[in-house]
Amino acid sequence: MREVDMRSMHRTDVAVAPRVLARPDRSASPLRDQRTTEPGVVVGAGTRSRSQRPGRHAAAPPQPAAVGRRRSVTTTVDTARPMCARDAAPRTGEPIGRVGRLVAVVGPPAVGKSTATALAATMLGGSVFRLREFAELYRINHPELEHLFATVDPLGWLPDDTVKILLGEVIGDLARSSTLLLESLPGNAIQLRYLVELAIAHVVGLQVVELVAPDSLLTVRASTRRVCPRCEPDPRGDPHRPVQALAGMPDRCAECGGRLVPRRSDEPRLFQARLRRFRDNHPHIRAAAQAARVPYRVVAATGAPASVAQAFLAACQPAAATLLRGAST
Repeated sequence: MREVDMRSMHRTDVAVAPRVLARPDRSASPLRDQRTTEPGVVVGAGTRSRSQRPGRHAAAPPQPAAVGRRRSVTTTVDTARPMCARDAAPRTGEPIGRVGRLVAVVGPPAVGKSTATALAATMLGGSVFRLREFAELYRINHPELEHLFATVDPLGWLPDDTVKILLGEVIGDLARSSTLLLESLPGNAIQLRYLVELAIAHVVGLQVVELVAPDSLLTVRASTRRVCPRCEPDPRGDPHRPVQALAGMPDRCAECGGRLVPRRSDEPRLFQARLRRFRDNHPHIRAAAQAARVPYRVVAATGAPASVAQAFLAACQPAAATLLRGAST
């Protein structure tokens, strides 16, 4: 592996090779050798990164037995160097230092969650979990479980029970040995309680970081951000990750030169529906976190990108997370 200096912080970019998820073998080591896409992102869909470096990483989540016999599934995991493994587990209820933890990152659409989590994963040596991407790969590779992904939700949200299964697939040894940032999760109070249960079961820290900005600013951001179908060849033709445009060419991707397009969910009617959904669920997520004694930090995302990034990184520091007591609420 190769050490590189990034903003005076040392980390190792680790590229991991493909691996097939089979039925769980409790006597064997958990999943290993999965492929990277962009720094610190769990489950990418065909993305590319100029910063990839070859290497190996031996950490990935075990699978729950609840969903029955499975066919093989190939996942894509992107991870920077994990933080140091703990020498001894801290006592329950205490702040944690350099041990595994979950950082749930919530906020309204267009507030900057994707940008913030990607940066934090790089600087903290962690990974990012994006439910939408993981769910799509899981569905494709598990046709016998297609019923789990049926939804009548107008915004396409998966049933909460399905979200619980997918979270259980990912949160395990990876979270125990590193920082796992959960982008746009939890989506509601029920999912927050799932995270509490998983944090207790796997003995990892849990915290919530919320990015906030006024609706007027969010609307402007949504109307101007663009995505690149070439850099993110989404199976459904609906790329999500915002990209930078070439200088003087706002319709061309700075990474590959491909044509940029608006994101489908940023269409004004859909965007307003997504914004209302978050505003409706937000107070219940906060209340559930408070009831479960989950640390909850709020970061203003209205300033310059550099200042927002600095505040977000400070909010994600390990001392903010705590190990929860042995009963969820």
